[in-house]
Amino acid sequence: MKTQLKHSGFSLIELMIVVTLIGILSAIAIPEIMSAIPRYKLRAAARELVIDFKKAKIEAVKQNRNVLLEFNLETVGDPNNGGSYQICVDNNNNGSCDGGEIYKVVNMTNEARLEGTTFAAPVNLAGYTSRGLPNNGLGTVTLKSNDGAREYKISLSSAGGVRLQ
Repeated sequence: MKTQLKHSGFSLIELMIVVTLIGILSAIAIPEIMSAIPRYKLRAAARELVIDFKKAKIEAVKQNRNVLLEFNLETVGDPNNGGSYQICVDNNNNGSCDGGEIYKVVNMTNEARLEGTTFAAPVNLAGYTSRGLPNNGLGTVTLKSNDGAREYKISLSSAGGVRLQ
């Protein structure tokens, strides 16, 4: 009785077809992925700011002190300066962030720039009292993408709640 050997594997043509298909799919998918990355980075920066507002509120109640968020807006025309913000515990109750009071500093990237705020005087300053209520009233912070096509607004309510829009 003769045994037949089975040859299993791929032919060169089958392999070339698979490699070509992978190349075509990659050519379609990679630009889509690359264009989505700045959008995800902007959303991540907006979410981080919301979390920092909530941390500031918790810290204000915990330490029984005012906690401030001070925003330094972007420098227009400077691609390396998307703005920054700092969180500080106002130990001396002077309504500003002094050197020894700084709790956290966040520098924005090109994908997420601090465009502006709508807080009452002093402008670009938000925060919470020791009771967890806003010490500077209602307001919003606007984050924009570098190309200006997308933006997020983080709003602070009179009850101290934070919402991402």
